[in-house]
Amino acid sequence: MFDDYANETKHPGRKLPRSEPGRISPAGTYVLVPPGTRLPIDKMHQYLSYPPVSGISVCLPWSDFERAHGTIDSSWLYEVLHAAETHGKTVMLRLLAGVYCPNWLYTVCEAPYHEWTDRRARSATYGRTVRMPVPWDDRFLANWVACVREAGRLYSTHN
Repeated sequence: MFDDYANETKHPGRKLPRSEPGRISPAGTYVLVPPGTRLPIDKMHQYLSYPPVSGISVCLPWSDFERAHGTIDSSWLYEVLHAAETHGKTVMLRLLAGVYCPNWLYTVCEAPYHEWTDRRARSATYGRTVRMPVPWDDRFLANWVACVREAGRLYSTHN
């Protein structure tokens, strides 16, 4: 149906290629939660209650998920999962590393990093010194893999 509408409105008289059978195409409308933002639970329920909304996409910084080495804070993630289940919606979890790595990675684990001043005018960290770990360092990789595994374990217990 959407393909027919797009054909007629944007390209009259021209047929656009349709998705191939068995190919997954993006579909649905998602509530997007930016990194470092904890959407209040009442707003989450409000947005997820709208019929056209398919789910919620959460960007969870590693530094918010594991504030102290080996200590996972899954409280907000559980709220998100519960709200989505309540409304029969899906959750797209995006766990972020890079500039979102926790400080303990550098102090406790002594992971090497690259540091710079953010000069991107529209960035939330504009003018501040930011750092991110060397992506192939074993200390970073071991801790990142452990974090992703734990997030997967918690995430897999929900529908």
